Amino acid sequence: MKVLYFFIASLACVAAIAAQWLGQPRWMALLALAVAGLCLVLGLLRSQPGMSRKRIDWDDEKQAEIERLLANNQYGTAISQIKLWFPHTSDGEAKTVVEFIQKTGKYPS
Repeated sequence: MKVLYFFIASLACVAAIAAQWLGQPRWMALLALAVAGLCLVLGLLRSQPGMSRKRIDWDDEKQAEIERLLANNQYGTAISQIKLWFPHTSDGEAKTVVEFIQKTGKYPS
């Protein structure tokens, strides 16, 4: 379904260009662009479920590694390590986790 939305969006863009080129009223081109935009948004929303987050599997080994990095004052490396373990984690989320571990000594539950 996602591919169909993107295909319709591309056809609507071509229709908007053709409408302008053939001298059709401007509202026809704008309507085609609106359809293209709607289909693009729908296609992107269909892509979203595939990127759902997985449950974080935090164990003692990961805890020890982050604590070791923090003990060696490698704060940035600790953030990078969390992002390596959990690829869909943002910089802000990783920073929050590292700060929490630094303050409390354990992973936030």
